Amino acid sequence: VVSTQSTGDNRPPKPVDNISVGSPEYNATTITVTWSMGENTAEGLIVTSITAKVELNNTEVEGSLQTLGSDETEATFTLPGPGNYVFVVSTHNEYSASEDTVAVVAHTVEKTRPPPTPKPTQPPTQPKPTKA
Repeated sequence: VVSTQSTGDNRPPKPVDNISVGSPEYNATTITVTWSMGENTAEGLIVTSITAKVELNNTEVEGSLQTLGSDETEATFTLPGPGNYVFVVSTHNEYSASEDTVAVVAHTVEKTRPPPTPKPTQPPTQPKPTKA
C-alpha cells in the first residue's frame, strides 16, 4: 500500500514511534513487533515503505528482512532459538537514503527451563496395615 500523502517538499520520513515487542512467554520464538506512525502522520511526511529485520550478535538473522507497506504497524518473526535479539524497523521514501530512519527494540529469548518440582503439601503418611 502506497501512501497518498504529499508534502510538496523533499523531507525524509522520521523513525517509527512506540516500537515494542509483544511476547507473553520467556521462551517464545514467534515474536510480534509493533509500532505507530504518529510523528510521520502528524508532520504529513511521505512514507513509501517500511522494512523490518532481526539481528543477533550484530548480524542479520537470515531470512528475517521484511518489506512492508507504508501503513503497516507490525511484523511477526520466527526466531531460531534463545538469544539477545535486536529488532530494526526503518521507514523509507525517495529522500531517506542518507538519513537515519531506524528505530530499534531489544528482546531476549531464554532457554526453556524444566518446571519446578512441586513441594508436597503434607508429609507422607504411613500406609495402613491390611488385614490378613
